[in-house]
Amino acid sequence: MTRQRARRVSRRQPRPERAEKQFLNVTLFCTLFCTLLFCTLLFCTLFCHASNLAQRARYDAPMREKTTSEKPTTEQTTADIHIRVQRDPRDDITSVRWSATDAPAPGPQDAKAMILALWDADARTSLRIDLWTKDMTVEDMNDFFFQTLLTLADTYRNATNNDEMMSDIKHFAREFAEKAAKISARG
Repeated sequence: MTRQRARRVSRRQPRPERAEKQFLNVTLFCTLFCTLLFCTLLFCTLFCHASNLAQRARYDAPMREKTTSEKPTTEQTTADIHIRVQRDPRDDITSVRWSATDAPAPGPQDAKAMILALWDADARTSLRIDLWTKDMTVEDMNDFFFQTLLTLADTYRNATNNDEMMSDIKHFAREFAEKAAKISARG
């Protein structure tokens, strides 16, 4: 009797509500994961740009000291970053434009996607903004995430001097790219 009851239970079809809930959970997880990676890429890009500017300033400072008799300044410098997001009436993102006071090219720049991640040390949590335009393709998103993962690995290495973890992150990035390419080829 117990075996028959167990067999009947296992033959039941999943409830539509349960399958729908599982689908929504998977969709939410994928969306959050993509958002995190997107914000991280933007943060890494901005961080690397700021890091390059700081290195350039350190390199140029001794040169200026040798050529001028001025004392080096200890003033802090600031950079402003502006992001403009345009949405259509359905609240879909149609364009993302950004500009920065120390950007490599002057004026607003177009972007199809962005990831911005900030660390709140008091709350011990990251704050993220993940955006992509409605016309960004899956292939472009795959490339974006792959490149984001690679730059995250480099940023992690620069911040921690942990070569082993950097290698693990880059290994994961390559696996991600391979799997994404296989899925795209099937589609």
